[in-house]
Amino acid sequence: MESNSEYFSEIVYLRAIAILAVISIHVASFSTNGINFLTYMYMSINTFSQFAIPLFVCISGFVLYNKYKWPYSLKVFYKKRFLSVIPQYTIFTISGILLIYVGRIYLGRDLNFNAIDIIYQYLTGSAFYHLWFFILIIELYILYPLIEKIFTKSLEKNKILSLLIFLLVVQILYYIFSDPTRLFIGNPTTFLGYIFYFVLGMYVRFHYLNYKNMAMNFKYSFIFFLSLLFATVLGIGSWIMGIWRIENFRNDLDLSPQLIQIYTWISSIIAPFYFILIFVLCLYLSVKISEMIPNKTTRCLQFIGVYSFGIYLIHAFILLGLRLVIFPIIAFNLNNWLFYPIVFTLVLILSMVFVYIINKVPYHEYIIGSSR
Repeated sequence: MESNSEYFSEIVYLRAIAILAVISIHVASFSTNGINFLTYMYMSINTFSQFAIPLFVCISGFVLYNKYKWPYSLKVFYKKRFLSVIPQYTIFTISGILLIYVGRIYLGRDLNFNAIDIIYQYLTGSAFYHLWFFILIIELYILYPLIEKIFTKSLEKNKILSLLIFLLVVQILYYIFSDPTRLFIGNPTTFLGYIFYFVLGMYVRFHYLNYKNMAMNFKYSFIFFLSLLFATVLGIGSWIMGIWRIENFRNDLDLSPQLIQIYTWISSIIAPFYFILIFVLCLYLSVKISEMIPNKTTRCLQFIGVYSFGIYLIHAFILLGLRLVIFPIIAFNLNNWLFYPIVFTLVLILSMVFVYIINKVPYHEYIIGSSR
């Protein structure tokens, strides 16, 4: 059976913040012509928004532990979890493959598709650049019963902090030593890079009232400034690495492997602590929003949070369409100062519109997922 679960309205707004950050990452991921202030700005936005997926994973751990504590039916659990993600992933994977197929025909390029390539793309989440996240979620769903048992045993033996520290070390080592060319294309070990955030969400749920009160306490407002400090440190590192990549690409020189390795170590160690600070800031904002009298802004954020799953699925296709079809016609690119705010707004609004329309279709939950 399922455990009795509580409803926390602020989770909806946390999801809204996370999906807005995801869109921000993808809009700011294109490169400008040359090194200029816009390049720095896009790198900074991209770096600051990297908390998005870790936050989604942390929310998943929170929500699952809120709903499923042993004893519960494994059959019911896996059925519900897979129906909540497999049909949607399959539909958008097929859509991504077809889009690439049509695009290659349109551009007059060779078609190298075969059955093995298609199966590989499906199993690795590489049919479209944002679908790797579903492989991660599926892995965490498969492992959840085992993780929940280990978590419960750690609580009983008062070893939960030791478990979190161990998982943090595992996560950091994974980022340091894993192959960066395979990390985000469905590597079967991807979950190791996020397992700490997932269990952290479970831990926060167990002590939620205490941590919620702590986050809302005014004396902890310094967290905001620390978050900005860490974001700046990571941002500067990204700018430097980005500049060197551009310059070395332009001059046909090789990047120093030692330099890349040092930066990878530093960012891998700093990132989890930086993300936790951002999580606290996001929780603070979400609770404040949930306490507000409903208005157009809160209703809009609520819609974004409720349908964050569908928005995640759709936004990448909309962004690609704008970039390849619309913007070349009107000569609009990242070198325009209005690019980021206009594209971000367009992608968000169009994603919301498509999600709203699809939500009216029968069995829409198997296309864009159920409302969160």
